Amino acid sequence: MVAIVLLIGMVAIISVGLVLAAGDVLSATEAQTEEQRIEMAFVELSQKMSSAWTHGDVTHSMDLEAGDRGAVARAETGWINVSSDGLDRPINETIGTVEWESDDGTKIAYESGAVFAETGNETRVVSVPPIHYDATTETLTLPVATVGGETYLNSGDVSFRHDGSSVYADANVVQDADVRITIKSEYYRGWERFFTREAGDTVVRTVDHENQTVSVKVGYLEIEDAFDSGVTLSEPPGESGNVDYGDAEVRNDRMPELDSVIDEMLADMEGGEYGEDVDDLEMIDSSETYTNGTYLAEGVFLDSNGETVTFDLSDGNATLMVDGDIDLDHSGSAIAVENASGTDNSLKVYVTGNLDIEGDIGGSSAKHLQVYGTSESHVAMTDGSFTGTIYAPSDDWTGTNPVGGGCDDEQVCMQSNVEYTGALVASSAHFQGGWGSFDFIHDEDLADEPIDLYPEAYELPPQLTYLNVAHHEIDIKNS
Repeated sequence: MVAIVLLIGMVAIISVGLVLAAGDVLSATEAQTEEQRIEMAFVELSQKMSSAWTHGDVTHSMDLEAGDRGAVARAETGWINVSSDGLDRPINETIGTVEWESDDGTKIAYESGAVFAETGNETRVVSVPPIHYDATTETLTLPVATVGGETYLNSGDVSFRHDGSSVYADANVVQDADVRITIKSEYYRGWERFFTREAGDTVVRTVDHENQTVSVKVGYLEIEDAFDSGVTLSEPPGESGNVDYGDAEVRNDRMPELDSVIDEMLADMEGGEYGEDVDDLEMIDSSETYTNGTYLAEGVFLDSNGETVTFDLSDGNATLMVDGDIDLDHSGSAIAVENASGTDNSLKVYVTGNLDIEGDIGGSSAKHLQVYGTSESHVAMTDGSFTGTIYAPSDDWTGTNPVGGGCDDEQVCMQSNVEYTGALVASSAHFQGGWGSFDFIHDEDLADEPIDLYPEAYELPPQLTYLNVAHHEIDIKNS
């Protein structure tokens, strides 16, 4: 009898537990469903707000889903600051927030065109702000919105009124200067995630958790500063083994691509419109000595021990345009720059393809050899040495490096005891010391004066010419 009573009691307890568990699951599902409805409503809210400042003479309204708790509209919850050497003065405007909060503390917020969902320290971008760059017009558009009106919004009809806009006409032309944007907001993590996702890690300069600010830089470094640092990459380098940078600085930033300049130079050389006489060498595949002048080749391929292509710069500069790859396929092969010491003479090599180096390249100083690739060029180097500069930045490197060994997806891969003296500019890189080390030395001669990356007759297209900043004030209230 006692056993039967205990059994009945256990069944009752289990039944109650199942009911409670089912209730918890149901509550969690209902909460999740409500959050999804609120997110969709706030995305529509963002679209309506944008329409309000775009078409200011029209009244806008919507049926806002804000649950039983409602939402809160708060003015001046943060600010956006825009500064640039191309501006007469910084631009600083306040922003406002419309916010909904659930029982468990999850927040969904509209802020200056963006919608964020935040739980604890995790912030998700539900809808991106209308900040965009138009490459065709070289224009960065940055609308800033301040929310005013009622502090509490019930579910139901809400209306929007455009209370005015301030357009910074004097900030229109920034003359290709970089632009720094600093945002102070409770949802700074969401702004950081937006900029990182849209433009990459290198645009985010600082994140101040204590002051809830994120600062980003849009645009490139000055091209004249390409070689004043040892290594410039769009993302931090990968490393394995013993990697020694010495006194060189490794910085994460972006430089302009040279594709358009290289393409134009090549077309002029092939079409007889280049400013100097061009000697067409076809394929360079054996030892030879060249002097000052301009040369065109369809590739460089050295595959035997001792094969050396020498550029004697005692009488002036040399330019080599390679419409293909440079491949030193033997550790005893070399491209040598001679008789340049004590002069400003240099060999400039422009390559449309890749650099696959197992050998030695360079001369007595890095400033006497400069190699320029396109945004699609990879650099693969095993053993050997390089004395010079390599400039091949890419905004979107998606190629494959043939070296392997942990750097298949990196634009530049150097491994097995490479000695590199000079400077390197690229998208991504992996340095591997092998059984010895990877040694990088930044040649101090590169910092004495800027190096001209290409002839004066050519120029890069502007990366950023116009800055379109406008501040909009939107009043929101229940209808």
